[in-house]
Amino acid sequence: MICDKCGKEFIGKKAGAHKRWCGHGPTTKDRILKKKNCLNCNKEFECLGYVKMTKINIKRERDFCSGKCQVAHTMTDEIKSKISKSRKNYLLNNPEKHPWINNKKFISKPCEILKKKLKLSNITFSEEYQPLSTNSYSIDIAFPDIKLGIEVNGNQHYKQDKKTLLNYYQERHNKIVKSGWRLIELHYLQCYSDNIVDEIKIHMDA
Repeated sequence: MICDKCGKEFIGKKAGAHKRWCGHGPTTKDRILKKKNCLNCNKEFECLGYVKMTKINIKRERDFCSGKCQVAHTMTDEIKSKISKSRKNYLLNNPEKHPWINNKKFISKPCEILKKKLKLSNITFSEEYQPLSTNSYSIDIAFPDIKLGIEVNGNQHYKQDKKTLLNYYQERHNKIVKSGWRLIELHYLQCYSDNIVDEIKIHMDA
């Protein structure tokens, strides 16, 4: 088949598809380099635009200098809130799907060492225990019968003084304690202490 619009010859199935769309799509003659202002940050940027601004071409043209600006502009606080609530509900109903359970990079070596010490001392415990029915918070090491939990924290959990928990982790701590739990916050270096198991036993017997 020879296209009566562009004069090119096609054979087979491609012929019908080409004839249908030939002349409808943009060509190099229909495109020009434009300077526009980003709808999000108002920064000027260049993009390849269209000469004829039809309804379709208006949608095709870029309005943002980057994908980051596009997300920032379209992702309103309301949408962010809906996504956050939806994600929290999903993890609450499917705790086994949580990233720190399925991804090995979230495994804490100091925490694993502490677990091994407890097992060698014949102390039974629950791992990644969720104490709250209304939240997906998970305790590293838990003793549900006596409502005692142990959290092993890295430096990223603390403020610059390496003693005070960051606001998120302190709020998390307060919510769990308010529900009737005792929560021990351990710096990861404490897991290497020879007396750590004895210290935990004291809390268990308290």
